[in-house]
Amino acid sequence: MANKRLKICVYAISKNEEKFIERFCDSAKDADLIMIADTGSTDGTGETAVRCGAIIHDICITPWRFDLARNAALALIPRDMDVCISLDIDELLQPGWRDEIERVWKDDTTRLRYMFDWGCGIQFKYEKIHARHGYLWHHPCHEYPIPDGRITEVWADTDMLLAVHKPDPTKSRGQYLDLLELSVKEDPLCPRNAFYYARELSFHQKHDESIAALKRYLAMPTATWMNERCYAMRTMGRCYVELGNGWEAERWFLQAAVEAPDTREPWCELALLLHGQRRWPECYAASMRALAIKDRLKVYTCDPTVWGHWAHDLASISAWHMGLKDVAVEQAELALKATPDDPRLAANLIWCRSSVAQDHADKPVPNIVHFMYFQGEKSRPFSYINWLAVKTASEVQKPDVIFMYYNQEPENNPYWERMKPLVKLVQMEAPVEYRGISLRDYPQYWADVVRLQKVYAHGGIYLDTDALLLKPLHEFMGEECTLAARIEDMTTLEKTEKEFIANCIIICKPKARFIGRWLNELDDGLKNPTWAWHAVNLPLLMYKRCHDMVKTLDYMKFLPFNFDDYDILDAARGEEQYEKHKNAYMFHMWETIWRPQIEGINDKTLSVSTSGFARFFAKYADKDWAMDKQAKDVVG
Repeated sequence: MANKRLKICVYAISKNEEKFIERFCDSAKDADLIMIADTGSTDGTGETAVRCGAIIHDICITPWRFDLARNAALALIPRDMDVCISLDIDELLQPGWRDEIERVWKDDTTRLRYMFDWGCGIQFKYEKIHARHGYLWHHPCHEYPIPDGRITEVWADTDMLLAVHKPDPTKSRGQYLDLLELSVKEDPLCPRNAFYYARELSFHQKHDESIAALKRYLAMPTATWMNERCYAMRTMGRCYVELGNGWEAERWFLQAAVEAPDTREPWCELALLLHGQRRWPECYAASMRALAIKDRLKVYTCDPTVWGHWAHDLASISAWHMGLKDVAVEQAELALKATPDDPRLAANLIWCRSSVAQDHADKPVPNIVHFMYFQGEKSRPFSYINWLAVKTASEVQKPDVIFMYYNQEPENNPYWERMKPLVKLVQMEAPVEYRGISLRDYPQYWADVVRLQKVYAHGGIYLDTDALLLKPLHEFMGEECTLAARIEDMTTLEKTEKEFIANCIIICKPKARFIGRWLNELDDGLKNPTWAWHAVNLPLLMYKRCHDMVKTLDYMKFLPFNFDDYDILDAARGEEQYEKHKNAYMFHMWETIWRPQIEGINDKTLSVSTSGFARFFAKYADKDWAMDKQAKDVVG
């Protein structure tokens, strides 16, 4: 409030809460008054409360009900208080709570809606901060402040977490069922407590009674909140599971999914039911439908376990039974990542990986080559070097097929036209994002994603369009996955200064485990602001964690010269450079950085040069093309 400082009272009811009173009072110490209505403690609750600065009153409510106790406490609050904060003794206000209430509470505010942490990973908006006058508590159990009919409620709202629940797990809640039954009798038109009563019956294993009560709740005209209705249908489905009626359970889980289709809970419940019935394709479909939902609602009906390993675990098991072993491994990895200390999940992953590894050991890498060229604002023109990369792959590796993935063909580009007879063109949309992470306008990032997707799906050899083959790669095609790398220290899981794994060449079998894991972690890698971190550093860190999935080769066989070493282009050092690099399998031509040095390379200049580069590649020059009449002889 702008005009005056609010007078705020924190109030609660208590019984034998001695061990929680001190932390409760400490969290509320910024209040003008802490007032506790004690309902018959026999421990040191009262003495501890007074020592901690609270005012304590003894009240007697017989027979017991929560609403009357809170109304008695409310009546004891001095009339000059502006704001009343109702808490349980096991609920704690969070630092900054007072400043936030002062900020959002206006002169005419009567009620505040704020974030509350119930525990177990459940957060939702709570509404138990109210004005001193004009409110009373309603319902014997799961009580709730309601306005007097003669006032007009004016709400304030904040997204700040103001209170956290730290429950006592030893305290019995057994009295709730009788109180909820009484609540429903007293107010039969209230959908809120009608649902709470039906749910409580299920907690007490009274499944037939719970089903009847849930159906009454769903039939109420005022029971319109879809998330709570979905919760009721899920509860009914679980009751039918306990009663052995799988068909009715399935019907209600499906109905719950229809009621709130963008919540994970009904899909996970359905998947679990289908798992028990060994209906694997349907179980897999329900699990993956759950995983497709990314937004976690902050409502009390949320079940935090559906955001753990549940759906991943069932997806893995069902995929395995369907013969989708690589998917099973992928989902098993995600399940264990969500719950890393679960021995069953760890054992499942070991089993899946060992079986897939054996399958891979029996099949060679297919002799196919993948290139890609995506056009965008930051793309380079398709160059002679790009054509030469495709030409050397064709001549040296002699693959069954070369795929060239592209989004649009370059116009009036003779090198592209010259390349086309060597490849199978595959047109596709360039990806603009990966799992919600923007790839911005970088064609390199687009290719980073697509190369992994294509080699994972089909296997084979991926090459950058500035990677020129010198020797065939057949000797590496018995491994599940092979990458060029510089590895210096395997005693640490961290990256040392000069270590990297290059993604300019990838040799792998279809569904290679390392590539699958790379795809799984790629979204996190793309969040790193360092250029190409996801393409160079991420696979290195992965290798240090799971080096059994990939074979690494000395990077000098594939990247024999660094980006600041131009000697391979020096006409005066041709013989020296030829001898130095004649055992390499590939040259990486650093096209992004070397463009000024290599843009003049063409058939004419290559055929007359004496550089080391020309010694290796002049045999591919075709003087008949003579495509660049005015090329500079940048290679000597």
